[in-house]
Amino acid sequence: DRARSERVKRRFVWSMVRRELRAAVRRFGFYGSCMALGIAVVVCLHSLREAVNEAVDLRAKELLGADLRLESREGFGREILAALAPLESAALRETTQVTRLGSMALAPRSGRSRLVDLLGIDGLYPIYGEVRTEPSFRWGEFGTQSGQIFVDSTLLVQLAVEVGDTLRLGGESFEIAAAVTKAPGSVGLQSEVAPRVFLRKSDLDRTELIQAGSLVSHLRYMKLPDGLVDPWVEEHEALLEEARVRVQTVSSYQEDMSEAFGNLTRYLGLVGLAALVLGSIGVAAGVRVFVREKLEVVALLRSIGASPRDVVAVYASLALALGLAAGVFGILLCVPLLWVLPHLLGSLLPVEVSLRIGPMAIATGLGLSVWATLLCAMGPVLDLARVAPLRALRRDFGGQRAEADFRTHSGRIVVAAIVVGSLLLASIWQAGNLRVGLGFAAGLIATVGVLSLAALGLVALLRRHPPQLFAYWARQGIANLFRPRNHTLPTTIAIGFALFVVATVHVVQRNVLVQMAVDNRPDRPNFVLFDVQRDQVAGVLALLDRHGAGVTDQAPLVSARLSAVAGVSRATWLEDEDLSRELRWALQREYRLTHADVLRDSEEIVAGQWWAPDSVTAHDAPYPVSLERDLANSLGVGVGDTLRWRIQGVEVDTRVASLRQVDWGRMATNFFVVFPPAALESAPQSTVMLAHLASERARAEMQRDLVGRFPNVSALDATLILRSLDTMLEQISIAIQILSLFTLGTGIAILVAAGVAARSERAHEAILLRVLGASRPVLRRIVATEALVLAGLAAAVGGILSAVAAWAIVRFVFDLPFDPPLLDLVGLVLATFAVTALFGGIGGASGALRSPQAALRSEAI
Repeated sequence: DRARSERVKRRFVWSMVRRELRAAVRRFGFYGSCMALGIAVVVCLHSLREAVNEAVDLRAKELLGADLRLESREGFGREILAALAPLESAALRETTQVTRLGSMALAPRSGRSRLVDLLGIDGLYPIYGEVRTEPSFRWGEFGTQSGQIFVDSTLLVQLAVEVGDTLRLGGESFEIAAAVTKAPGSVGLQSEVAPRVFLRKSDLDRTELIQAGSLVSHLRYMKLPDGLVDPWVEEHEALLEEARVRVQTVSSYQEDMSEAFGNLTRYLGLVGLAALVLGSIGVAAGVRVFVREKLEVVALLRSIGASPRDVVAVYASLALALGLAAGVFGILLCVPLLWVLPHLLGSLLPVEVSLRIGPMAIATGLGLSVWATLLCAMGPVLDLARVAPLRALRRDFGGQRAEADFRTHSGRIVVAAIVVGSLLLASIWQAGNLRVGLGFAAGLIATVGVLSLAALGLVALLRRHPPQLFAYWARQGIANLFRPRNHTLPTTIAIGFALFVVATVHVVQRNVLVQMAVDNRPDRPNFVLFDVQRDQVAGVLALLDRHGAGVTDQAPLVSARLSAVAGVSRATWLEDEDLSRELRWALQREYRLTHADVLRDSEEIVAGQWWAPDSVTAHDAPYPVSLERDLANSLGVGVGDTLRWRIQGVEVDTRVASLRQVDWGRMATNFFVVFPPAALESAPQSTVMLAHLASERARAEMQRDLVGRFPNVSALDATLILRSLDTMLEQISIAIQILSLFTLGTGIAILVAAGVAARSERAHEAILLRVLGASRPVLRRIVATEALVLAGLAAAVGGILSAVAAWAIVRFVFDLPFDPPLLDLVGLVLATFAVTALFGGIGGASGALRSPQAALRSEAI
């Protein structure tokens, strides 16, 4: 009956799968490793992202330090305090107020000084979480005694001081009560540039560091009942935005922290996805070789009653099993990688994480592996289903090529569409951004397409115009490129694609790092002073001159925000939900305005005209202003359009007189908006100065004297920032390079797998040539010629494509000039050529080692 027939077929399918699986595991070991390498990268990064998200979700209140945090540069006005009154009455604990500013700290014992991040605290801090100190458990004493401070542990090393020593802040001296090893808030790069110093708010007031024009942040931390925060924020969103109060809730903090690290892991994951795509190409090539060897087996099965559906069931199940095996192997490979990556990205992790391979990451890895394997096997398996039973009676060495019909072409089109669609979806999902995902997928498709065209074009050229002047072994080696069942196409794609990924990442990285140091003048500024008050400018300049510092630039700073653009109020603009991100950013940000009569060296007028010196008076409103070109594009304004600014509560009307192109890579006081001097003469302002001091000792002595005479002025050694940024970028670049090496490893695995797959075919060819009189050296030269031509093609095309891709990324993504490291690129191309030729030659030379007699006894010619 029918049920019995179905059971018999299922047993038949299962027995065939087990039989074929034993042979397939041996044949697909290398090809499975190709895919496993890509799966390992994807699973590792997903596990890392899951761990970070889980840790942030569990500890968001501890990391934020409260249920609600409010921050303002101008203090909290009456309207904000009135809106906060209901929250204050419902609060579970009294509000903690923190005043934060940057200032200089001087260590009298060592004579060293350093820019620090001062936090003057009034109330319980933190509301949630803990502050760990060394000596332990000292934070409970915070605020109990006047004149004590707690400092980040990094500051002790930087200033060469110990707990119990004294630090001078402004006009007061404080005893270091303990070193803080952990506290809410971000550290990492911040603690290297400006370590935190915690003190009582009343002690901060005594330092007299806060003056008119000082850059100060006012914060309020609140502990509130559940369900009260989000409705209050939503209700007062417009008021908070108008008052320029930044709000952070537990949910928004979770989102910000997870998104920031998630973006990094997503972009790193694109490298893993590239390795997975390359591995899929290798699996597809391996499946086609496997299918060619199974044509007679399938024909025999068809002749004894197996249906096309049975054939599809057998080999689709086989592909499913191999995909699962590759996924499991990739997950196992993820374990050592998951241990290495967090160490490389340690300072970039927003929170301590518990490392493990999460269930979602495992499901993702297995799902990608199985789906990619099925996609690779779909076309060949459908070809097997169309094998006629009559083929069992017409078996020969070369095989018969089935005639293509309309169904064959339409089926291949459907398979290709599914493959491309899957790649698009995977790229968008991994990137987390439609534009980036589409661009990445398009780049992969274009790269594979160009490599394929290069391989097919070379084969067509050599077939049509074979070289006649070369020796026999050279002609035969070149002819092997287009022999039946050649591996020219998959090998070119594998090696060229691997080189493309590795070289593109390296060239882009080198360009970005070079541009960071583009201002390499011997007298370039390396010392920044800010919060210099008007009555201190002359004294600070004299002090700089006494230390032999060359002042390269100085500019006044005035804080302001946009009030209206082109006659339309800022609030009206922001009501539009479809407002572009660039315009919303330009409308909401706080600007640092300056005034000048002449252009700086880093600026160039690209539209309109600059005003003549002293041509504008205080009564010439609306005042002419000059905008940076990209800002003008974001605002959608040009020369002649009007802008209204809110400066310290005063509305100021302006018109756009000119647009400037600014060289942001140059170490200079660059600004988005420049006013004529008369327009801002009466506005509260401070001055920023850039100077060059030749040695680290000179900079340290200048900082020490500056703290003594002008304690409110902050100074920053710019070399510290560059050094910290360099360390951070080096960590990211090493992580990217390690992931890129997985792609290169995938390419080499495909190359080795292709050599193993072609071993029997090469053995037959070698035997025939040995019988005809070819010596072992001749056979080795034939194999070497084929390997060298393939290596040269793959390396050359991959290198050219990487240069083009790097140029596009540097120019249009990073918006930087392109300066390719030619020596590095040539070195990568030559190394790829050498490795490919070596592995290709080793893989193909085995047939030359057998004697003709032994071969004839074991082979049927």
